[in-house]
Amino acid sequence: MSDDGYNWEVYCLLDEPGGRVRYVGVSRDASTRFRQHRRAARKGSATPVHCWIREMWEVDVKPVFQVLERGSGIEAAALAERRWLQHWREVSRSRGGLHPILNRGAREESLKNVEEIKQRLTYDPHNKK
Repeated sequence: MSDDGYNWEVYCLLDEPGGRVRYVGVSRDASTRFRQHRRAARKGSATPVHCWIREMWEVDVKPVFQVLERGSGIEAAALAERRWLQHWREVSRSRGGLHPILNRGAREESLKNVEEIKQRLTYDPHNKK
């Protein structure tokens, strides 16, 4: 895999009391992406992860994020995110599937699409073109 200059971080969102991973993502800046998730949850986004964040807030629990892996290269980002998604899905299944990963089903399959990863990694929320 070539290093195309795209630095990335694979991160997870988890519930602090149980330490259960509920979401896995990739971003150029995981802490900024975590703030974006919280902002979307406050604004009422209906995605599963944002609904879960609101549910956590309702019981006075703060979701936390953790960087799982850092690297560079679009292809490496796609592979790393898929690998971590698979890992945490397997952990969830081994625990009876009570706390499944909240990533949307179709998205994980589309991670093979390097262009989608490139778009996500190059997105600048401050540049409103």
